[in-house]
Amino acid sequence: MIPKFSACECILGNFAENYLKADFVAVISVKETFGNNKYNRDGYQANIYKAKISVEKIYKGKLISELNILGTTTYADSGACEVLMKPNEKYLVLLDKNLDGEYYIASCSSISLLDNNRTIKSQLKTQEKIFKYLEKNKDNLKGIFSDYKDISIKWDSVNEEMITDFSKTFGKKNIWKIRNL
Repeated sequence: MIPKFSACECILGNFAENYLKADFVAVISVKETFGNNKYNRDGYQANIYKAKISVEKIYKGKLISELNILGTTTYADSGACEVLMKPNEKYLVLLDKNLDGEYYIASCSSISLLDNNRTIKSQLKTQEKIFKYLEKNKDNLKGIFSDYKDISIKWDSVNEEMITDFSKTFGKKNIWKIRNL
């Protein structure tokens, strides 16, 4: 077996830090993906497409109906930090706006595919308790986080996916699953 690696390295905060700095936290369903385009700004080039979404539960932020995603609707290049999101998939997302006030998803984004093999309701029960605690205590938690490199990122060769503490917390497959390589 040839080992697979992601060339995209992310410096991720922990779950609490990601929640506190996020502008938008929700459970979303991907309705459709479209528009394979090239993004080019200040010398940075990337594949980009859009996803129409429905928000099933919003925890933080304002309702949105569309996301920008690095990648294409047919494949994702892990070395370019791209993501392949498919219609009918559900995700927990914790997203920040970019300088233009838009939401983008890349493989370094705090998103997690919700496992349809488990009851989504039970998955979200734990997460809702965490969000309530963070909201209640956010003033006490600000400033305690320093730059944090998630050293928990590991390659699970059996399931052919990247796993992190984020994915292990909720028992779900992480978005970094390498598809169609």
